[in-house]
Amino acid sequence: MVTSQRRVGASGLVVSATGLGCNNFGRAGTVTATPAGTRAVIDAALASGVFFFDTADMYGAEPGLSETLMGEALAGRRDRVVLATKFGHERDMGYDFPGGRGSRRYVRYAVEQSLRRLQTDWIDLYQLHLPDPQTPIAETIDALDELVDEGKIRYYGHSNFDGWQIAEAEFTARARSTGRFVSAQNHYSLLARATEREVLPAVERYQLGFFPFFPLKNGLLTGKFTRDGGPAGSRIMQTRQHIWARCALGCPRGVPGVLRCPGHQHAGGDIRVVARAAGSVECDRRRNDTRAGRGERRGCGCLGAEQRGSRRDRCAVPPRGRPRGADVTAVSTTIAWYPAAAMTAAPLSESSRA
Repeated sequence: MVTSQRRVGASGLVVSATGLGCNNFGRAGTVTATPAGTRAVIDAALASGVFFFDTADMYGAEPGLSETLMGEALAGRRDRVVLATKFGHERDMGYDFPGGRGSRRYVRYAVEQSLRRLQTDWIDLYQLHLPDPQTPIAETIDALDELVDEGKIRYYGHSNFDGWQIAEAEFTARARSTGRFVSAQNHYSLLARATEREVLPAVERYQLGFFPFFPLKNGLLTGKFTRDGGPAGSRIMQTRQHIWARCALGCPRGVPGVLRCPGHQHAGGDIRVVARAAGSVECDRRRNDTRAGRGERRGCGCLGAEQRGSRRDRCAVPPRGRPRGADVTAVSTTIAWYPAAAMTAAPLSESSRA
């Protein structure tokens, strides 16, 4: 049973150290597509001591279905959980009015819909799902503060903010002496580590709580997958085989616990991959700079290399030489990573997709 708890940043909000991501509730083709399946997962989570549930208004085969199923499953035991949801995603929610999704009008309408679907009088953590370029962050903060004053939400956070946006929101709140965001939620796992460059330093500097989504890479890091595949009924093998194909987990003969990324080729140089004891990774590309007459290290851009809009997540840790006590392996054309700590770590619930 999970008994450890965590404070969310500098706030008074306390959550279970392991949270349940609810983006699969109401998703077609999953065991949680039905009320019975959703209830079974929620029952199991509560029995294990997990009481932090994170969803969003746009989750489900149709917008709002995840919240609706959760509202039904939590009827009579709402006080036992810390409930987080989100608003302001790009998905069409069917709200018949224009304007930014961080605007006061949108925020106030969206929260009423979420409260109705969740069958609750309050939301513990209400999160802006995506940055809204149309609305000044001051207006969004004011609207959220109004909801706090009215008792409809307890705290508010954001999701998918870059480091500079986190700083902008913090300094806007300070300059205007308003409430502030207490948490950030971003994509983060051993395979997606760009968050370490700017987001995590900003989170630490401004004392925010941090919720990683996809911490197990859609289940790829649960230990159930090898270079030969994974469970036939898993979401990865059914609908997202590209995740497995891009970074096929497995054990090349004679070398246990190796992560290989065959999709990335590196002509003219070697890749050095450093695995620290805690399982963090530093990946450098070394190539010869003939003009300068010396070697030059550059981030190779392999780990967590996923296309997202016009941006690309690259190696999160900047090139720095070998840390003391690290194990180094040099390979050519493919990445090899020996994550001993990662292989023995306790499994975590996959947090929700933001």
